Amino acid sequence: MTLCKCMGGNRQILDVLIEKNQKSGKDLGAKKIQLQILSEMTAIDKERALIIMNSWSTLMELSAGRERSAPFTTLEEYLPYRVIDVGEPFWFGAVTFSMALTILEEELDLCKQLARPAFVTLSLTNDLFSWEKERDQAERDGIPHVMNAIWILIQERSITELEAKDLCRAKIKESVAEYTCVVEDAKKNPDLSLDVRKYLEALQYSISGNLVWSLSCPRYN
Repeated sequence: MTLCKCMGGNRQILDVLIEKNQKSGKDLGAKKIQLQILSEMTAIDKERALIIMNSWSTLMELSAGRERSAPFTTLEEYLPYRVIDVGEPFWFGAVTFSMALTILEEELDLCKQLARPAFVTLSLTNDLFSWEKERDQAERDGIPHVMNAIWILIQERSITELEAKDLCRAKIKESVAEYTCVVEDAKKNPDLSLDVRKYLEALQYSISGNLVWSLSCPRYN
């Protein structure tokens, strides 16, 4: 069965994905692979596959909302952007699809709010491990700033690179501690649905998995 047939009345989502791929210069082979993946996901679980496709579309829309040529001046200003850029919408779709979770519409905002420290952790961890690579690439390209929390902390606090990295590590520990409390409180909150609680708990493993990947992947090592 083709993806178009599987999606039925949701062809407009596919159109958005194809258009975004074309605009971002994705080659035809990559687009075919993406569409094949979506087709197979739709065959497995159409309802949740549509959620992840919507999440994917949302991620591309929001990521394009701020040009990377415009630097941020404070970490507070940067983090909401970075949480989206690290893939929060798509992550939500991927986790709910893979675990067969259903987050009701009336729970979405609260779920996102509760999960935010997890995505702050993911964002800062990625920035910490990718810093040298991104800094060196910016220097080679002649770009005066780096879209990274380390660069922002250096500018915002007038501190050294080492001090900025230490501060970033401290903030990661803070967000991990905050999120641990969120998960423990959620477990005891009968007002939250079981699927919301499962989603929040699953993000803990995203945090640890992301750290393990960052420590061992060829991209940063």
